[in-house]
Amino acid sequence: GPKDLSNLNARHRRWSDRAESIRIEPAPTSKWLMRAYKANKGIRHPMYPGLLDSVGLTTVPWVTLTSNGDFRNAVPGIPNANYAAEWFGNLKIVKGGVYNMCSKSDDGSRIYIDNLLVDNDGGLHGPKKVCADAKLNPGTHLVKVTFFNHGGGAYEELSYMGPDTGGAHIPVPSISTNNVPAPPKPSAWTMKVFS
Repeated sequence: GPKDLSNLNARHRRWSDRAESIRIEPAPTSKWLMRAYKANKGIRHPMYPGLLDSVGLTTVPWVTLTSNGDFRNAVPGIPNANYAAEWFGNLKIVKGGVYNMCSKSDDGSRIYIDNLLVDNDGGLHGPKKVCADAKLNPGTHLVKVTFFNHGGGAYEELSYMGPDTGGAHIPVPSISTNNVPAPPKPSAWTMKVFS
């Protein structure tokens, strides 16, 4: 839709003598499935979603959330701390080759492609970008991103660079949410006590 682009003012960005023009193109259509969970205790590392309580699910165009407010706008009911999220999408690769997959997160995150772990940044930290290379053949690849937030700020941004991106890191587009696995069943044990 229409947007105020006054922040692209050359004076404001000090682009004088650096750029003669800017081309703005519409972003490709993108759709990710997002699932959110909360914990009854402090999360200090990635946890299996079956051990957490589901908060809800939604679709988002991009895996780009830069505050607790962004997470709550996507899925109302997400608490201020001790929550996790997963995103699922299908990345279409036209030109096969090595792709640099990056997750900038606060706290930890992981990237899986076709169920294989590509990038693991599972610790407690402020916004930190971690990247890893993956060789991808032409075709559609299921991408899964996991994230958790112990407390404080929250941030998750997924980007990639490779033969299809024109040599720049760009947000990862998802052509659909088809073939997304069902949510995990909650873990439950039966305890019997005898005397």
